[in-house]
Amino acid sequence: MSFSLSENAVRFFPENERAHEGCFVTRTRAALLSAAVVLSLVVIGLTVHYLSPDRGQHCQHKDEQSQRGATTVATETTAASPSSVATPEVIRLRRHLLPIHYSLKLFPDFYGNDTSLFHFRGEVKIQFECKESTSTITLHSKQLTLDGGGGGRISALQATDAGSWTINGWSENDEQELLTLTLDTPLVAGKAFQLELNFTGKLKDDLKGIYWSSYVEGNVTRRLMTSQMEPKDARKVLPCFDEPNFKATFDVIIVRNKNMTSLSNMELNHSIPISGDLVEDHFLRTPVPMSSYLLAFTVCTDFEYVQKFTRTGTRFRVYARREVISNARYALEIGIKIQEFFEEYFNISYPLSKQDMLAVPDFAPGAMENWGLIVYRETALLYDPQSSSLANKIRVATVVAHELAHQWFGNLVSPDWWDDLWLNEGLASYFEYVGVDFAEKEWGFMNHFLTDEIHSVFSLDSLNSSHPVFFEIHSVDDINSVFDTITYSKGASIVRMMQNFLGEKTFRAGLTRYLSRHRLSNANHNDLWNALNEEAAVDGVRYGALNVSSVMSGWLKQSGYPVLSIRLPERIGKRAIIKVTQRRFLIDRNSSSAENDERENDFLWTVPFTFTVSTQLNWTNPSFQWISSREASVPVNANPFRNGSVGMWVIGNVGQFGYYRVNYDPENWRNLIGQLKTNHELIPVKNRAQIIDDAFQLARAGLVEEVTGFRTTQYLHLETEVVPWRAAMTNVLNTAALLDRSPVYGHLEEYILKRLIPLYEKLGWEESRNDSTNRKLLRSDVIRWTCFFGHRHCLDTASERYRQWMQSALRIPGDVRETVLCHGIGEGGRGEWDFAFDRYQQETKADEVNRLLKALSCARAPWILTRYLNYTWEKIRKQDAPHAFAYVAKNPVGRYLAWKFFVSQWKNIEDRYGNGVFLLPYMIRSVTAAFNTQDDHHQLMAFGKSASSELGVGSKTYDQAIEKTRLNIEWMARNEEKLSRWLLTNKQRL
Repeated sequence: MSFSLSENAVRFFPENERAHEGCFVTRTRAALLSAAVVLSLVVIGLTVHYLSPDRGQHCQHKDEQSQRGATTVATETTAASPSSVATPEVIRLRRHLLPIHYSLKLFPDFYGNDTSLFHFRGEVKIQFECKESTSTITLHSKQLTLDGGGGGRISALQATDAGSWTINGWSENDEQELLTLTLDTPLVAGKAFQLELNFTGKLKDDLKGIYWSSYVEGNVTRRLMTSQMEPKDARKVLPCFDEPNFKATFDVIIVRNKNMTSLSNMELNHSIPISGDLVEDHFLRTPVPMSSYLLAFTVCTDFEYVQKFTRTGTRFRVYARREVISNARYALEIGIKIQEFFEEYFNISYPLSKQDMLAVPDFAPGAMENWGLIVYRETALLYDPQSSSLANKIRVATVVAHELAHQWFGNLVSPDWWDDLWLNEGLASYFEYVGVDFAEKEWGFMNHFLTDEIHSVFSLDSLNSSHPVFFEIHSVDDINSVFDTITYSKGASIVRMMQNFLGEKTFRAGLTRYLSRHRLSNANHNDLWNALNEEAAVDGVRYGALNVSSVMSGWLKQSGYPVLSIRLPERIGKRAIIKVTQRRFLIDRNSSSAENDERENDFLWTVPFTFTVSTQLNWTNPSFQWISSREASVPVNANPFRNGSVGMWVIGNVGQFGYYRVNYDPENWRNLIGQLKTNHELIPVKNRAQIIDDAFQLARAGLVEEVTGFRTTQYLHLETEVVPWRAAMTNVLNTAALLDRSPVYGHLEEYILKRLIPLYEKLGWEESRNDSTNRKLLRSDVIRWTCFFGHRHCLDTASERYRQWMQSALRIPGDVRETVLCHGIGEGGRGEWDFAFDRYQQETKADEVNRLLKALSCARAPWILTRYLNYTWEKIRKQDAPHAFAYVAKNPVGRYLAWKFFVSQWKNIEDRYGNGVFLLPYMIRSVTAAFNTQDDHHQLMAFGKSASSELGVGSKTYDQAIEKTRLNIEWMARNEEKLSRWLLTNKQRL
């Protein structure tokens, strides 16, 4: 599942950011179940298939974590009414009942005019194995109402096993989302049974489970039904064993209006007209077992598709609304290319006969990897070569590659439990770069991994409130919380580090071994380590006493990451050594103080340390040493002093393949900065970006002089690569956000414009046909930054182009369109804003909708921004409203307007987004990012006290906001005056 929350910053983009009603239903079950509930259980004689080695394997516990599975709830009640009894929290179901197959029939009824009456009806038959005799059946159920007429039919495949079991009572636990049925007679171990249930549920527009949404085509409002199950909303659609290691096959029947179309994981088998205008669509059985969170279906009206076949015969389609289907071609072409590449790379064929990719108007995450029916936001799948920006094209390629990587990491092999979600998301986040780098070789895509993944997650992982990649689940809410930047980006970063120290051949073969061994089953991180270790042994890769497990344990199970401090080479007799120390890197200097050293000493990593020395440069095969102690002396292979040592420098972490920062002694820093000024191209692009980001963040942590980061930017007017520029500007813009109410801001503005303007004038506004991808991206970025910092020519140009656009006299190119719209509105007034909002309401292309949504937040009049925030409840799509809110919060004029709105509307926000995965944390993170005063801190603390019991999935983000605000306050006190003096001295120098 793709979780990037900024439509313009998913990956490879300039900024770093990635609808739900609350879980509530009034249970009036006594009235609904006035008679005893009798459900049929069908004994199905066990077959060789069910007892096969594969099935036995996927049913077994994988590690100690799965052994912690709680017992099922068994509360006896009368059959006439349910019971909701407080019980100890059940984090995982016991594995004494294992699902084999689901037969599901679903009728989503969203055809009337009164949306409050929308609902769905369902029938499910669950075949399962009984491993241990029991008188209770516990499975997941959320906001579902059981039908009193839910069963009664008994059939037996083997006469000797015939029998029936009566449901004596049943209980629900709404908080833990469990349904427990109590039987009159125990189920027999070693047999297979069938449970039949009929149920109903509310069909909402909450973007979870199955939900309805609408869009306008022409003057006609159309509705569709879509699904989103991950991580735990399949239980909102049907009672089921809703955990990733309860895999089963599925038969699906969808009841729909005859004028609509339905899609599911498999191809349509046949359709049967039933009463009135209704039709039953029967889909083929899934040929392989899959986790419940991968179940998917949609019902829509006017969707069309484009189609091709892969080399191995898979039917590949991209579906979209008829009005925008022409924009699906790029996704089809690159999707086939990347899927074929992954099949070859892993040496494992995609196991289904079809691959459908579906673009829908309303979808909470960026995309979802459902087997055979991948669902996307429209902005993540549709690209218009006539009007979309290069950034839009890159977003489509990236998200498509991510979801296709999931067909192996997540679908073919699923995590045993959500604590190892990184085996899905970390691996898919890494391989999205590998896939796109293969499909679009000219982009140089792997370079962008640093700024989009490593530098982004470094910021969060340098907080005390961070968490390990292996995220232990202590509550049901924790399941949603694990879908965050640590899981995705840190997971991807440590995978990239493994690939580098193992070597591509061993890494690739080890992954194939892992996927083949656990195909159609589940795995945990130890299974991955074992496969890589075995392949390393075959290839003769040696680590001394180390192995993959011992190396990776610290990276997986500890919060944070190390900073390696290295000194220039020293002469020791005829040899030369580099002294290296490691410690945990924390932005909070107080946490790194002497009284906390004992606790910090518990953090130690086995670091694959690489380095090169300026007097004997080797970027492709740098010196390598494992460092697993607090201090180490690393030998230098050749004499670095043979040509003298004046100006000599060392760079550690060559290519920044390691997940760690590097600090240097003051002389090394001076020499590195001098090298950037005299000949920056001697240092590769990735290490230029690394040096800049490390310098800023080491300064923020107080480990180097406060202005060291800015010193690394003095050469930028000479830099023509976009990646170092983005590394620098991410830090500069973060600093600007803290200083935007300080007199120092003016000095910062002058300083950075002095470096931007030469490039701005060189690149211009007009694109050339021969421009490289790097040049196009750099032009777009430089124009945006130059306007942001108030360069008059840039603002006037944007305003004039906006005026001509309002008069329908100008087509604005996609790569500068966002900047023109933003500053046309920012430099204008009510008329410019209203014009853009009218266009927003009429627009049907998703990427243009998002550009307008963002541009509308650029207004400078507080009353306009307040009105815009109020519109998020009524006039902006539920999936887009958090983005509009976040964009306003990033505007210095709108920051406290957004905070006031957030606090005053908290209950409504919590009801709408509180049970989602991404959107509430995103809102909290956005509105608090630039908090830097004691008053900000007091307000944040007061909000937490009033809302602590309702924060849910936002709790960890709130804790991080408290820590970041305190750190921002300390940074201001420590740096404002010193930075002011330095900028005043250097703002006019080049």
